[in-house]
Amino acid sequence: MTTSHVDTDYPITKKIEIGFDEEADRLVFVTETVNHGIQTMVLTRRLLIVLLKNFEKLILKVSKAIEASPQHKNEILEMESISAAERMQQVMPESSNFIENYSRSINLYLITEIKTQIKEKIIILAFSGREVSDLVSNSHSKIAISALRLDRQDAYNLFSMISKKADDAGWNISPSPAWLEKNDRVRPLLQTMN
Repeated sequence: MTTSHVDTDYPITKKIEIGFDEEADRLVFVTETVNHGIQTMVLTRRLLIVLLKNFEKLILKVSKAIEASPQHKNEILEMESISAAERMQQVMPESSNFIENYSRSINLYLITEIKTQIKEKIIILAFSGREVSDLVSNSHSKIAISALRLDRQDAYNLFSMISKKADDAGWNISPSPAWLEKNDRVRPLLQTMN
């Protein structure tokens, strides 16, 4: 994962669904982009670990409350994650078309790089990679696949969804941050998310 400026050349994501492909042992992000339709990205365990380890650093940079009271960082992160999970619970769609979107996806990419940027308190995650059909070739060209623009609550929700899918996959990734692991109010909410 590289922290750098993100070009505007990335298709902007307006919706994301996260699943797990058991056969390929990969997390799968099915994104609906503004101008490029459905893009499907597969994420390796190795790159996911890097993303999860950098999540807290990103959220700390966009939190005014933590900036004002750094000594209460874990309590603030815990309260914000509860708020985000409760909000997500209220706005979650009734059903997911993940399997349908994944199976009919024409554009399938392996994520090889995630760039991050913070712009006006918005976290931007930009995914680059290669078309899965090109993996056997010697081509090493990266394609700008998709970018997510996340406010703090969206970032917490994405982190929670990714963490849940990694748990469901049995990847045994090192413990989640204390504010997520010990939180009895967030864990049950995460169990109900897709």
